Amino acid sequence: MQSSAQKTGNLYRIVSFDRAAEIITGKKLNFASPSSWDDPFERALKNSAAQAIFAQCWCRKAVSDAMWRIYSPHCLGVRIATTRQRLQQAIVAAGNTRKLSYSILDVDYLKQEELTRRLETIRQEFKKQFSPPTAMNRYL
Repeated sequence: MQSSAQKTGNLYRIVSFDRAAEIITGKKLNFASPSSWDDPFERALKNSAAQAIFAQCWCRKAVSDAMWRIYSPHCLGVRIATTRQRLQQAIVAAGNTRKLSYSILDVDYLKQEELTRRLETIRQEFKKQFSPPTAMNRYL
C-alpha cells in the first residue's frame, strides 16, 4: 500500500522531443490504445470493446535507465513531469467536455507465471461479459 506522500509525488514520462513540443504547445496529452503498444501482454485481451480503452504510462522514478532506453531511441528523448493531482485535473477537464470516464491506477508488476495465470482468469471472465472500465481495473 502506498503512503499519501507516494500518491502526491511527481510522475515522469520519457517522450520524444517532438512529442514534448506537441504537449507544451498544444497543451494536450495523447492517449494510445494498449493494443498498439510493443508489449505482448498489453495486447493479450482481444475484444472489440477494448478498442474504447486508451492509456498512458507514467513512472514514479525520476531516473530510470530502462525508461530512457525504451522511450528515447537514439537518445533524443525528453523527461516530462507532473503530479497525480495535476494529471487527474487535466483528465477531468477533458472528460467533462467529452463525457469520458477515467482511472489513474498503479500497475502491479508480476512474474510471468502469475501474469499468465491472471490473464487466463480475466479472459474467462470477459468471455461472459466485457466492459472497458472493468477491463482496466482487472488488467492493471
